[in-house]
Amino acid sequence: MIMCGDYFSYFNLVLTSGGVLKFERYITDLSPTSGANVIEVDTWYYIEIKVVKSNSISAGDVSLRVDGVEWIELDAATDTLYSTEPAYTNGLLFNGRTGDIRYYDDIYICDETGAVNNTFLGPVKVATLYPAGEGNVNQFTGSDADSTDNQLHVDDPTGQDDDTSYVESDTADHIDLYDYDVMPADIGTIHGVDVVSVVKNDVMGGGVVRTGAPIVRSGGSNYQGSTFNVGSPYVHKHHILEEDPDTSTAWDEDGVEAAEFGVKVVA
Repeated sequence: MIMCGDYFSYFNLVLTSGGVLKFERYITDLSPTSGANVIEVDTWYYIEIKVVKSNSISAGDVSLRVDGVEWIELDAATDTLYSTEPAYTNGLLFNGRTGDIRYYDDIYICDETGAVNNTFLGPVKVATLYPAGEGNVNQFTGSDADSTDNQLHVDDPTGQDDDTSYVESDTADHIDLYDYDVMPADIGTIHGVDVVSVVKNDVMGGGVVRTGAPIVRSGGSNYQGSTFNVGSPYVHKHHILEEDPDTSTAWDEDGVEAAEFGVKVVA
């Protein structure tokens, strides 16, 4: 699925020059190109799309909601597959015509696996929290050769500062955990937590292979996420938890604020 005004994929949601959103299969219109539902300039909209790629979709498989209201639903038996392309999606691209200025915020992507987060979520927002204190375990060393103020090296609100400040360890099983900011007011339903680790292997030239893993501490226990390779330069590693690992139920505000998040050296 792609949301754009050009043709970089076989299935597109396109904003026409007249402000109408339409579905396309390559360059074939699958929905009307005119109508009463028009996107106005200088206005924020909450847009949600559901897409199933098939030569013959079922009713409700492909639809568009704007601010919670359904604008488009493709008819059953519509062909959303172009030629011999695979019946799955592995990329999402936002694009605009030359001279257009568009802003995007609070983006979520779901699939139909699992028991939660597999359909429209309605209006949601993405809140970013930063490390605010030391966690239960602090075994990394800060770039100031200290390990008592590690959160000060990883709390940059304007983005990573690369080698200006960091924490490091080359010892397997070392863990660094952090307490985080409080949640914003009126947060509402928490659909998931994304633990983001910004990591780099600083001895790539020496042939040393490094792996790491995200760590979540909840309910007094540490839960390790999937192992990832650590290369160079710095890269962002994401670990999404749709449920609190301690309770196996949806996160709530108290659970997020009591939890600690960090990273582990696996090897």
